Amino acid sequence: MEPKDFGLGKIVKLKSGIEMFMLDSFRDNPIITPEQFNLTCKKDGKMAEGAIFNPGAEVFDGRVVLTPRCHTNYSFRSFLYKYIRVKRLRFKNYQSQIWPLVSEDGIHFKRLGHSKIDGLDEEHEDFQYGVEDLRIFRDGEQFVLVGTGKINPPFKGNGNDDRTIVYTTRDFEKFKYRGMVADIQLRNTVPFVGEDDRVFVISRFPPDQHMYIFEFPEGRNQLLNPRKYQREWLDNFQNRENHILLKAGVFPHECEKVGAGPPPLRTEKGWLLIYRGVGSVGKEITDCYGLEEEIDRSYNISAALLDLKEPSRVLYRTKLPIYVPSKPYELYGDNKYSLDVPAVVFPMGLVDRKGILLIYCGSGDKYITLLTCQLEGLIDYLMSQVN
Repeated sequence: MEPKDFGLGKIVKLKSGIEMFMLDSFRDNPIITPEQFNLTCKKDGKMAEGAIFNPGAEVFDGRVVLTPRCHTNYSFRSFLYKYIRVKRLRFKNYQSQIWPLVSEDGIHFKRLGHSKIDGLDEEHEDFQYGVEDLRIFRDGEQFVLVGTGKINPPFKGNGNDDRTIVYTTRDFEKFKYRGMVADIQLRNTVPFVGEDDRVFVISRFPPDQHMYIFEFPEGRNQLLNPRKYQREWLDNFQNRENHILLKAGVFPHECEKVGAGPPPLRTEKGWLLIYRGVGSVGKEITDCYGLEEEIDRSYNISAALLDLKEPSRVLYRTKLPIYVPSKPYELYGDNKYSLDVPAVVFPMGLVDRKGILLIYCGSGDKYITLLTCQLEGLIDYLMSQVN
């Protein structure tokens, strides 16, 4: 596919006169479904599709590589929660593996050999219950993958179940496990290398609502040897209030929490951060997506621009979401698409393809979708946002 085949995004005007940027949803979404990879589960006692979602993304050897969560051989039952109009789910035997996928065009993917990361070998004695949400960033000749290791079975833990884990690879077939940040409930850890080779990490500490940013004084050593630097990670956690990057609760669509999506993308104007918020989406916005009602609670997408030399400085931040769940495979499902979690679009991977952004998302905790826009258009819109 050439850049001309992808949507450029657009600016629409709300009834109030405020302008809102909207990412384009690729015409053949979802681009990846569990059926394509024979991932299955049992829903209310019957066989159904499993799940494949939340992929990190990078370019390797001229091809796009994804690292999605793959769920199979689990079961769940739905029940009607009387206080809301959608169903809730109870899961059993829910454990995530990472299956690297590869594509020549960024749309049609296949497995990259038979490689996978599941945390079940002897090397992973510090966590045994699944690997989730592996972001990727290129660091010279190698790739760094940072995600979440589960130290308790999903949905059966005590709320202190998530730990940041680090891997490196050169080919996405062999992976070196670098260790875990053992003492802190921590997920959504997103590292990147800034100006002058400075290493930064964006984090969220559940149940905290906000997004934090830290610089690693020991640089790559601190990132790639988490066991050695446990004290430094703990110091960051204990002093996190001095390192808030973006606060939740500023806008309705982010009233519950905010968290980083893909690693920030370096541009001439600053670091482009695509992130997610959880909150409500009002009728004025949902009208633009062809929806009849507002969304009480959803995972949606926003963007910010960070200073190149000091990424802790936020230059611009969208006041409205740049994408909200609006398709059946993102919102509430329909006869064709069943969801594991409703009203979710979760940005995880970002590729710049000749000035067109390809944003790979998890949708409904079930599918992988592709959203696109022109990089220059999104930056121009961001810079029009007055703080």
